[in-house]
Amino acid sequence: MRRHAIHKAITTVLLLILMGLAGVVPGLADPPVEPGGQSIRLVALGDLIYHMPIVKWAKHCGGDKYDFRPIFGAIKPWLEEADFSVAVLETVLGGEADRGFTGYPMFNTPDEAVDALQWAGVDLVFTAHNHALDRGEKGVLRTIGVLDAKQMLHVGMNASPDPAARVRIVNIKGITLAFLAYTTATNGIPTPKGKPWLVNSFAHDLVREDIRTARSLGADGIVCALHAGAEYRREPDDEQRAAVRFLLDNGVDIVLGSHPHAVQPIAFATLPGFGGDGPPRVGFVAYSLGNCLSNQQWRYSDCGLTVALTVGKRPGGSGIMIRRVETQPLWVWRFKEGGLFGYKILLVGPAGVNPAEAVLNEEEKARVAQVWQDTMETLGYYGTQPQQ
Repeated sequence: MRRHAIHKAITTVLLLILMGLAGVVPGLADPPVEPGGQSIRLVALGDLIYHMPIVKWAKHCGGDKYDFRPIFGAIKPWLEEADFSVAVLETVLGGEADRGFTGYPMFNTPDEAVDALQWAGVDLVFTAHNHALDRGEKGVLRTIGVLDAKQMLHVGMNASPDPAARVRIVNIKGITLAFLAYTTATNGIPTPKGKPWLVNSFAHDLVREDIRTARSLGADGIVCALHAGAEYRREPDDEQRAAVRFLLDNGVDIVLGSHPHAVQPIAFATLPGFGGDGPPRVGFVAYSLGNCLSNQQWRYSDCGLTVALTVGKRPGGSGIMIRRVETQPLWVWRFKEGGLFGYKILLVGPAGVNPAEAVLNEEEKARVAQVWQDTMETLGYYGTQPQQ
């Protein structure tokens, strides 16, 4: 796959030495790979929030249908470099017949949103979030049906109480990853009586069971999406910290946070080996990747972060190791065209945005510079050393 010069220029890279126990070394060198060892590149995006102005723009782009693809054109090359990409689909696909398409506060988005994500390179979406029940049980079941019909992998919503349905196992170039997803809230909307399994709510017993299921199904590593925290905060709150610690302590390797609608720090944690023996593990957490797409056009919420993790198998042992972490800031450019607001997700670097041909006015250029500074400041909160 292609690598673009601007990616190297604007990417913050954290390179973990072998097991990650010797500290973290910044740089753009290739990660160390043992002879014969497999390695994959996993890319994660934050919240995809389809406010109605975004839906109207997709209708404008598609004419007689909805076309969300132009929104993702600039980040498509970045996603194409991945072996596997994930994102948070913070909406439901309830169909137009169910009270029409709507944005905040009760989301319902056209099915074509999934087509655009697949076109851009997203392979799996997390569906456990605070808007999961915006169209009730019917919305959950239809969302699952649409994703299955389009062959988009997903985890977080369930059509049955089968525990195995809560775990998505994917073999990526010889490395088997289990994907989990949980939310700490559904905006006060209760799950239908007797059907708590429709949406994965964060609960210790449930998490432990899912981790056991993942291991029994042969997972080398576990990636968990956690929808939690206080909105619009740039630092994790006590609830997030406690939930993340629980996930890591119980066997999760990578935690991808969402919901605060602002970028929060990333961190590393040195963890015991499986079963209390074996070499220690190094876990990774992004407390919040912010907004990948939304109409929230204020500071800290009109932007997000994507992380690219180079993951390999442990040499001569079980589990995975994180060899390299790259971070790429994003900004949602909103502009006027044809009497409507248009949207494009752009890559942000110290010298501006990619694609460079995006014609920004002076105010927008200043905002891009601010996004870069804010994101670098946030990522610096925890430094670059693994957290004990």
